[in-house]
Amino acid sequence: PHPLDTQDMEGIIRHSPEQFQAGLDAAASLPHEALAKWGQIQHVLVAGMGGSWMAGALVRDAGLATVPISIHSSYDLPAPLPSDTLVIASSFSGNTEEPLSAYDAAHATGLPLVGIAAGGELEQRCQRDGVPFVKIPADPPTMQPRSATGYGVGILVQMLARAGLASADAVGQIERLNAFLQNAMDAARQRGEALVSSLANATPI
Repeated sequence: PHPLDTQDMEGIIRHSPEQFQAGLDAAASLPHEALAKWGQIQHVLVAGMGGSWMAGALVRDAGLATVPISIHSSYDLPAPLPSDTLVIASSFSGNTEEPLSAYDAAHATGLPLVGIAAGGELEQRCQRDGVPFVKIPADPPTMQPRSATGYGVGILVQMLARAGLASADAVGQIERLNAFLQNAMDAARQRGEALVSSLANATPI
């Protein structure tokens, strides 16, 4: 990597198309008995901040779910929530206060619940409470959460598909993203390099 690119952002971008399949694979390990406990879900609430809610918004806006998906980026839960709401507590680090607060509120009220994180406190609480959990296979683990959105999209779509809440061919659409984005990578890089000269001695807004 370039000496100024101390976190190898270039490498992360180049490998980002692979995240979608890795996310699909990670959520495939959810036990069937955990999915059965969710019953007839009619609504999904993704509780997360920053890059963690972005995956939920992308899945929603792409029409990949057959039930409404809402985003909650604050403490606790919006009230009242019907009992057929699946709460997805999502935090890349697993230590973000707001989704941890939402997790506790959902667990206390007995709502269907699942956790998504690369580890941290959220993973520990899921293990303690017997709540389904999907570990984000972040590579490298030190990447910025906003750079891990592909993992989140893959995990959410696989989770919804296995619970019968995904649209037709949702998983197939995500599986095809790797090749599509890889084919677009060189052209995107060329556009980026062409833009660099106009950014010299300037502050982009």
